[in-house]
Amino acid sequence: LEGFKSQLILIWFHLYHRQRTQGEKTNTPFHLFSRDSECVLKATNHDCVKDCVSFFVYILCSFLFETFVSLDSCGFEHVFVGETRSGTEIIGFHNWIQFYLQEKNRQLDYKGYKAREHDLPDHDDHVLNLQFTWHGVVKPVGSAFIGTSPEFEMAIFTVVFLMNTERSTTVLVNIAQCQMELVVIRHGRSLGTAYPRLLSSNSRHMRQRSH
Repeated sequence: LEGFKSQLILIWFHLYHRQRTQGEKTNTPFHLFSRDSECVLKATNHDCVKDCVSFFVYILCSFLFETFVSLDSCGFEHVFVGETRSGTEIIGFHNWIQFYLQEKNRQLDYKGYKAREHDLPDHDDHVLNLQFTWHGVVKPVGSAFIGTSPEFEMAIFTVVFLMNTERSTTVLVNIAQCQMELVVIRHGRSLGTAYPRLLSSNSRHMRQRSH
């Protein structure tokens, strides 16, 4: 799926680097994501799935990349790129790759993680609650998967999004040593935000259940 990844990265950087001027709205780059791309069609060999792929990609584009009516933003940008509100509050920004890139460019200052005494993170943990400043604005706590691919995160949040039509959906899951909630909030028919909420790590939830 290298072609799919290339399209995704192109959208990512287009969203991050696009110009914003007061009173001017810019379109979310639907055109950068080829809905009938050969690389997407090659992702499956099942005929019935092939027939649905183009439609599914259209739905995927709609709820991830459709610009909010009242905001110059979309769900993908909110979750994977991050935004500031009135220059005083960080909203969204739940992706570790963007975190790394912004820290590398000295736009972000990592302040540390937040964890309970029995949930101190180790090298096996893939979800963290983080505190950081971005462009001088503080985010007291933000959660994100660590070391996962954007494709994995898009897939898992898409599944939760499509589970029902409620404004907010929370699913409890156990992944490896961690117990977490996957939170997805809708903005109309589009994705408003999505993030993991770490509840416990180091298999603490499994030890508690065994007692």
